[in-house]
Amino acid sequence: MKKITLIIAGIISAISIDAQVADTVSIGSENEVYYSLENDEVQTVSRENWDIAFNVAFYGSSILARGASGVELYLYENGDTSGWSSFDTTGLSTWEPRHNSIETWSEGAFNRSSSSYSGWGNYNFMTHFVTADSLYLIKTSDGDFKKLWIDKLASGVYYFKYADLDGSNEVSETITKSDFPNKNFAYYSIDSEMEIDREPENDSWDLLFTKYTGMVNYGGVQMPYGVTGVISNAGVEVNKVSGVHKLEADTSDGSFSSHITTIGWDWKSWSGGAYTTSDSLTHFVKSKEGDVWKVNFTGYEGGSEGSFHFSKAKVLSVGTMDDIDVLDVSTFPNPATDFLNIVLHQTDNEDLNVTVFNMSGSLVYSEAFAGISGINNIQLSVGEYPKGLYLVNVESQKASVQTKFIVK
Repeated sequence: MKKITLIIAGIISAISIDAQVADTVSIGSENEVYYSLENDEVQTVSRENWDIAFNVAFYGSSILARGASGVELYLYENGDTSGWSSFDTTGLSTWEPRHNSIETWSEGAFNRSSSSYSGWGNYNFMTHFVTADSLYLIKTSDGDFKKLWIDKLASGVYYFKYADLDGSNEVSETITKSDFPNKNFAYYSIDSEMEIDREPENDSWDLLFTKYTGMVNYGGVQMPYGVTGVISNAGVEVNKVSGVHKLEADTSDGSFSSHITTIGWDWKSWSGGAYTTSDSLTHFVKSKEGDVWKVNFTGYEGGSEGSFHFSKAKVLSVGTMDDIDVLDVSTFPNPATDFLNIVLHQTDNEDLNVTVFNMSGSLVYSEAFAGISGINNIQLSVGEYPKGLYLVNVESQKASVQTKFIVK
């Protein structure tokens, strides 16, 4: 007997597959869009109205610098926090610029270099405070250079200050985590001297369409460069399936990753004066709610448009153990043309028999499988099936379940 492929762990129930929906998200040249796979666009905000952002999660201490659009951050190489009054930029051309991680939100530009992790301060296991050990140089949205001291994070409050390089125009500020409930980050504009609440609640969105600093290959060397693409929210996982036509792709190809730029920017390429996308690239996205969506990018327009064109379809929906039947079954894509994925979920390790009948009652497919507890996937070639409606019957020792699909 064939072994059915386990495609995802956890307590997930199969559903009637949603029809594929086409959508477009436009960020223009200066905006970014927070997006929910279930509810579409959540919020459009200016991408360029902030300089630094503070993680406001309970245990979070990540600090971001706005990437890919004018803001530059450098670790002060000429001393530690004792050098605040004597701050100078001698040797600036050799200082290493800092960039946000492309793998996780928990490592902002202040927490890391391009080659290694190094936090902006020292954590005290007794007080749970973080106290600075470094100074920074930042070039703001307006192009001004400022010296910057993230002093400490204590009892949920960030303390920091900044000034002109000669020490004039010094400003001391605080960011209080509790002022930003259910958010990932609190934002701050140095030029405007104000904190900004610009982010939707963290459980309301899955993807961020934006411009950010990514790593691009130049002559075999990975270099930071401003790119336009898609970043996942914390808690969202993505399975990037390449080399398989989008009609044939299923979640058993590859594995889910929590890296926030798994979708990223390189699903598009520049050719012949326009952007193109591949028919052999699919992203399966496990949303904040735990549902699994099949996402295919179909086009991109850059410049002042900044338009992302894609299709999406929900292929699995989360349930609890109480919601799961002994055996559930669904299919995608439906209608099918060349390949059909039969998604099975059973609560026990039971052998399964899968049969397919046409509407005349004639048997067109039958095979026994060694099923396993959880989600399983079978892929059938239906390209030679006559167009029409078909019935799938799946039987185990404990249950028998049917569902229908169409070949077009």
